[in-house]
Amino acid sequence: MQNIFDRIIFWLKASRVHSLPMALMSWSVVFCFALEDGGNILNGLLALAGVLFAQLGVNLGDDYVDYISEAGTIQARQKGKCEYILDGSVSINQVLGVVVFYFAAAFVIGLYLTFVCGWQPAAIAFAAGVICLLYPRLTYFGLGELAVGITFAPLLFMGTYFVMCGEFALVPVLVSVSTGLLTVVLLHVHTLMDYDFDVKENKKTLCAILGSKKKAFYALVVMLVLAYANIFALMCSGVLPLKFLITFLTLPMSIGLVVLMKKFVEGDTSLLLRKWWMGPIEQWEDIEKKNAQNFMIRFYLARNLMGAFSFLVCVAILI
Repeated sequence: MQNIFDRIIFWLKASRVHSLPMALMSWSVVFCFALEDGGNILNGLLALAGVLFAQLGVNLGDDYVDYISEAGTIQARQKGKCEYILDGSVSINQVLGVVVFYFAAAFVIGLYLTFVCGWQPAAIAFAAGVICLLYPRLTYFGLGELAVGITFAPLLFMGTYFVMCGEFALVPVLVSVSTGLLTVVLLHVHTLMDYDFDVKENKKTLCAILGSKKKAFYALVVMLVLAYANIFALMCSGVLPLKFLITFLTLPMSIGLVVLMKKFVEGDTSLLLRKWWMGPIEQWEDIEKKNAQNFMIRFYLARNLMGAFSFLVCVAILI
């Protein structure tokens, strides 16, 4: 039994289970909207399970595609990338098998929800599935961030709300613009810090397409401004009540992220200090041992910003 448990933990780590909060935070917002409208809780939880299985499949599938396409240079390419394959812990065929399992589980859940809720969830799941399967390749054509934004914003919100309430609603989708932008911000922060590597490898991220770290930084600022401006505009137009002003409590985190990313773009390599307002940073001791404090502080701050914003949206919905 312990061996089975250890294998499950191994595959979850290989599938970057630490990235799942991104999907969970987005889902929680639309779940609260649907819950307030009397939605079916079980269907909402099943939708979450399907999304999580699909994301794990995308994560592991990304490693699979990278390995089979660049096995000769992968070790020099990126420290730790596909390490569990390179060190012989598992074979590439085993990786493919687990990827198939993840997508099969997501498919079965989607099939059930289609059976009980109608064809609409199937259409949304199909669109999301196509994006998931193409994601490893889309990242090489500058479409990775857009793909994630579409999947974790309008598609996730539309699908979850429909399986819970049996209809579509405009307000959750409009709010998803803000949460989707902050999800893209998280990816953008990561790719901005990997800018030199991605350019060298001819990987067409949004940052690489923009042509410089400075322009990519400006794009980051624009996305953050738009995320808050969207909520503000929805309140001014009466679509959202004024209680959604609570989301602006995350502004200090956004400003802090901008300041830290500006230092990065300017080439400031001085060691960053962990602050309480940055939110939780898991496995800090391991991060220190690897001398990855600067990278991980910026990354986790972007993640925690998205999480705090989503949490406050949920609070605004439920109070």
